[in-house]
Amino acid sequence: MKNSKVTIQSVADLAGVSRGTVDRVLNNRTNVSKKTYAKVLQALEETGYMLPRDAHEKSIRLSHFSPIKLGVILPAWTGYFKQEVLKGVNQAQQELQDFYVNILIEQCESDTPLECIDKIDKLVKKGIKGLSICTFTAMDIVNKINDLVSSDIPVITFNSDLPTTNRSAFCGQDYTKSGKIAAELMSKCINPTSNIIACVGNLEFEGHRERLEGFIEHITMLGYKEEQLIILETFNSYSVTFKKLSTALSTIPNIGGIYMANRSVSGCADAIKEHANCSIPKIICHDTPISTQNLLKNGQIDFTISQDLVNQGYMPLIMLRNYLQKNIPIQTSNGISNIQIICSQTL
Repeated sequence: MKNSKVTIQSVADLAGVSRGTVDRVLNNRTNVSKKTYAKVLQALEETGYMLPRDAHEKSIRLSHFSPIKLGVILPAWTGYFKQEVLKGVNQAQQELQDFYVNILIEQCESDTPLECIDKIDKLVKKGIKGLSICTFTAMDIVNKINDLVSSDIPVITFNSDLPTTNRSAFCGQDYTKSGKIAAELMSKCINPTSNIIACVGNLEFEGHRERLEGFIEHITMLGYKEEQLIILETFNSYSVTFKKLSTALSTIPNIGGIYMANRSVSGCADAIKEHANCSIPKIICHDTPISTQNLLKNGQIDFTISQDLVNQGYMPLIMLRNYLQKNIPIQTSNGISNIQIICSQTL
């Protein structure tokens, strides 16, 4: 039957299935039984629509793995963080769909333990066999994750760790180190007698807290006194960041540097604009959304320290799949995301 005019319809006719079923097989979609899959593969090979080698490889890849569902819990963060993490999640889904892996995503809308636990329960009811999660430290959440692990549902944290849980691994940056790098940069940019403002997003998130602790540890080791440091918790809010920094710039003298360990860098830049009569402090922040890149190019901030958020979304799902379907042990991981120092000239 092989000829140069083979169509999906001719493959479907030979296999005794619909064109839609052939399309699902060709595009690695689910909802096709193994028996039907085999019939379509045989028809694809016989008609010449698919090379025998390709059909064989496809059959081998699909034949040995039982379908599984993996869950992802995202915090109540939007914008750059969500976009980059979802790129990694989507990449994992594309790579794993051949192996009958279905990835289910739940995003929190608030920073409350009850909502996070509710999202976890929804995924468990849907039958997930493994969980990738970014959330904050709360005893109820810690207990919930430990319950999952006790029920043979492995958990991998990403971006912000939960080290007191029985989670299998953490996929994220060494945030203490990144905070120390920020302190090293700051020390080389400002006068040793200057005051420094450090803005942190939410101290309930391990990653935010570790950045700040790393910064404080290293800047004091370099000779700065703790009374030179002003800590502001801004909850990643533009308005809170703008208001608190505006007040600080109006009331605190000799501010030489601002360390933005949170996501509202534009709030910092706008607060400084409102205080054009004061000397412009050096600003060091994290991550590389378009807004931050523009601020770097315009000279409104000095350095940013990047992390690989795409990889943080991607790797936990690959590790969970390898463990659940291939029995490959999950290796406890830290520092999985590279640390890069970015300035206007490296963009």
